[in-house]
Amino acid sequence: MVVLVLNAGSSSLKVSLIDPGQRSRCAASDVLWSHSFDISIADSSDEQIEATIGEVLAKLEPSTKIDAVGHRVVHGGVKLVDTVFLDEDMMAEIESLSALAPLHNPPALKVVKAAMKVIPRPRHFVVFDTAFHAAMPMRSRLYPLPWSWYEEKQIMRFGFHGTSHQYCASRGAELMNKRADELLIVTAHLGNGCSLCAVRYGISCDTTMGYTPMEGLMMGSRCGSIDPGILIHVLKEGMSVDELDVTLNKQSGIAGISETGKDMRALMAARKNGDERAVLAFDVFVHRLNSGIGSMIASLGGLDALFFTGGIGENTAEVRASACLNLQWLGLSLDESLNVESSGDRIISASGSKIVAAVVEAREDLAITNEWLKLSAKS
Repeated sequence: MVVLVLNAGSSSLKVSLIDPGQRSRCAASDVLWSHSFDISIADSSDEQIEATIGEVLAKLEPSTKIDAVGHRVVHGGVKLVDTVFLDEDMMAEIESLSALAPLHNPPALKVVKAAMKVIPRPRHFVVFDTAFHAAMPMRSRLYPLPWSWYEEKQIMRFGFHGTSHQYCASRGAELMNKRADELLIVTAHLGNGCSLCAVRYGISCDTTMGYTPMEGLMMGSRCGSIDPGILIHVLKEGMSVDELDVTLNKQSGIAGISETGKDMRALMAARKNGDERAVLAFDVFVHRLNSGIGSMIASLGGLDALFFTGGIGENTAEVRASACLNLQWLGLSLDESLNVESSGDRIISASGSKIVAAVVEAREDLAITNEWLKLSAKS
């Protein structure tokens, strides 16, 4: 059984070919081939995306038989809470949710359509980032807004990065020689998009993103949570809704404060050189991260482990150190050498630490393939 995973982002297409064999759960050792294509999917034509997928197929052995093609879609809304096979009705439903995830659903849908055209025979399936959070209790999902907004408009907290949070919790628990359903875990997916998840015994019970992927932590170019009164103010001053949308999604966060761009690597370089705005942007990022972690711990009612994943979570030791420093009062002690000098999946807390801290490589491709194994077992 060979699964081709096409994981579309707004500016990249991550591709993996995975053969879990007869196993019920795949691991990194099952990856036959993996590559990331830097391509602005939103700005690419259908023909360009089809050509990129054709390039993927050209890299495979001629004898390779693909049994399924897996896709990740950010927003599944109220209805799409399970891994499902793709068809025209399903694609129409995904398209209807594009306004709620404008940076994510449209590019993913473009890749889905191109892939189904280029690779028509294997069954295509889709995993939704919102699905892992579908079991959150109503106290976590409901906004303090008029009830009719929830009942009639379906405005609620959906949460995102669920595919990553679920895998991170499971893999981090493995590093501890435990299972996720035995632990109280906070997972920190930190990249261009950032979110936290409170995972109580394997189930998401709270998260920082909400109705859209804009809520919560400060991000690369997204603002995260802000006073909604600010939005009313700038709209009254004459800013258009479209201008506000662009400002909040593409000109805020790290990029907005530092004006060095949205990349944490560029921010860290500017910070090292003494750029005051870069220093301030880093401090705000860490402050909001620490506040969010505290909120997730309160939702859990305790903490056994803190796991970091995503581009920033995996590669920026200073962010991890700052987050762990603020949890010393809970008994979390960081092993500085493991945090700074090592790489890959690893525990970074000291041997005597009461709370375990770990780094987990973001492997949504493995999580998507594991979902295929569950789906295929049912069909």
